[in-house]
Amino acid sequence: MARKLKPVKKDKYRFSLEDAKIYLSAVIILFHIIPMIISFFGETGQSILTNMFMMILNPIFIFVVCCFYGARYGFEWKFPLIAGLLAAASIMMYYKFAGINYFIASSLIYLIVYIIFAYAFTYTGGFIKRLMGGV
Repeated sequence: MARKLKPVKKDKYRFSLEDAKIYLSAVIILFHIIPMIISFFGETGQSILTNMFMMILNPIFIFVVCCFYGARYGFEWKFPLIAGLLAAASIMMYYKFAGINYFIASSLIYLIVYIIFAYAFTYTGGFIKRLMGGV
């Protein structure tokens, strides 16, 4: 008699781009497409980007995307790193600063802050998943 093959269990602690593609697409849209469109508005767009996006909306975007990812898949250390790096890369591409020294310093600071936020919010999402009975 032929044996039936058991389905292969997916390792629940492995990062998969297949699982994260919707969340990474959201990060790319929120941190690259929207700022690119707003930067086409000239000085007004740059003012909106610097004052509103960098200080208020980007941390909210990181919270939403990473918390949803963590609640769905649990805590995984690679996703917040990729999300934080993508978010910080948008600072170097779309935000304009007065001097090069200020640009480098603020880019490094925001890189560190965005990655810390991404890890904290993914961990929070993983914690919510455990509270709701997921493993």
